[in-house]
Formats: sequence, structure tokens, C-alpha cells
Amino acid sequence: MRSERVRAGPWSVTVAALLEPGGKAAVRYFRVPVLFDDHGGREGFAVTAAPAAAADPS
Repeated sequence: MRSERVRAGPWSVTVAALLEPGGKAAVRYFRVPVLFDDHGGREGFAVTAAPAAAADPS
């Protein structure tokens, strides 16, 4: 997994998924926009939109 801070608050996280369409294994990458929240004594991330297909980050 790789993450890149977009600006204060939002992050863009790249994740890999192993898919097996038609029995052929393939790795696909997706970028997911997330927000980090550390208010109220709890920390967590929230996904703010649907994942988008992305190129291999390497």
C-alpha cells in the first residue's frame, strides 16, 4: 500500500487487489480518497468516494 497526502485532511491511498476474472489471476491497483479523523479521542479513516483504477505505483 502507498499513500500520498493531497492537502490537509484528505489523503489518496493506492491499494492492490488480486483479481481472478475468468480464472486468470491479475493484480489491479486502485486509488481511494480518504479522510483521517482524530477528534473525540478516536482515530480513524473514512473513504470519501468510490475507488478509481490506477497504474502500478512502482
